[in-house]
Amino acid sequence: MASRGVDLNVAGMTCRVVTSAADDELAMLAAMVEERLGTILKPGRPVTKQAILLVAIALAHEVHEERTRARTLADRARTTLAKLLERVDGVLSTSDDLALERHGDVSIEGRGAPRKRFREEPKPRRPLPDVTVDRLRDVVRTDKARSRPAEKERGSE
Repeated sequence: MASRGVDLNVAGMTCRVVTSAADDELAMLAAMVEERLGTILKPGRPVTKQAILLVAIALAHEVHEERTRARTLADRARTTLAKLLERVDGVLSTSDDLALERHGDVSIEGRGAPRKRFREEPKPRRPLPDVTVDRLRDVVRTDKARSRPAEKERGSE
């Protein structure tokens, strides 16, 4: 986006700034400054350079705090990820050790010719039964037709 000159109205003062920001973004930022000025100044008081400077310092302080929080969060994320990767590496090396125990020494000295990796053949699947609506109706009819024991035979108390 190309830079352009924009008249910005903040605290009753108009300033011409050269920016590439969108108009809605500029309006939002100006509103933030206006809001902060409203918390610093009492109603009816004129806006002074000191008030604007105080708002600028307060906003810069917030930016600094957010950057510090972001750095801290990124450092914690890096540390956590490094720990997770160490754990994964540990589990993988343990599984490699178990494979060596199960399948013998696979080191270069102990294996001569390269061996194929151990891989279990998949078990053949049983074909699914051919179920049709008519077959289901037959099953339901047979279940209903079965005699059920009488109350006495079931041992009700």
